[in-house]
Amino acid sequence: MATKGISFEEHLSTSDRAEFCPTDWSKIGTPATEVLVLGESHPRENAKGLIVGVLSKLKAQGFTHLAMEVLGADIQTDVDDYLETGRKREKLQEYICKHYCWSPNAVELYLKMIDQAKKLGIRVVGIDSPNSNKDPGMAAEVDHLFSHQGQDVRVIAYVGSNHAKKLPEEMAGILTAGGRQVISVRICGGSSIEDSLTDSFARSQGLEGKEFLFDYRDTEVPFDWAVHLPQVEEATEYEKNIIFFRLLQSFI
Repeated sequence: MATKGISFEEHLSTSDRAEFCPTDWSKIGTPATEVLVLGESHPRENAKGLIVGVLSKLKAQGFTHLAMEVLGADIQTDVDDYLETGRKREKLQEYICKHYCWSPNAVELYLKMIDQAKKLGIRVVGIDSPNSNKDPGMAAEVDHLFSHQGQDVRVIAYVGSNHAKKLPEEMAGILTAGGRQVISVRICGGSSIEDSLTDSFARSQGLEGKEFLFDYRDTEVPFDWAVHLPQVEEATEYEKNIIFFRLLQSFI
């Protein structure tokens, strides 16, 4: 097990392979978990495909809602209309394309996620609050579900990885401080320092090219778990240009 308070690098250097296994989603969270926060790297597509495939497992564990950063809280009537009648799909597509088209297939993959949730009977809710109070706004939208949707609500929150950190200013941290039982999961497979370190660890342990579950609990890392995905190809010029454009937008 990880030693309490040790650094991410120390955890990697002192861990042995027996601590890791192919991703078993039943290991993540407990029956008391109210919010499962899944943090992706927006420009990378592998996390989106992963979640489309595991929603049925999370449904079986009792999760009832999929709260998505890529859908605005202000278009919830359009989201509900689509879930109930199949209409307004283009409204969802337009919103995602305008705000979260970080990669060539992003819109298609997010819509697949929504369609899979719809098929499984998981209610999709938009929580995006595109303003200076984004994280408090998203936390408030998630918290609102528990007071207005009944006692059996359990929420999957699919957001960017920063918002999944259990830090005071981030959504997962705000929900935790407010008394919610939150489990945060980083879906690795991008280009951050942490991703490159776990890629190196995978190579050293003979896990290269494999998906595995990584336990961050009791370390100083602000996530509870990570699902490490096989290293993806270097970003295309399209992705690099989109990333630059999106980052530029954030400063305007």
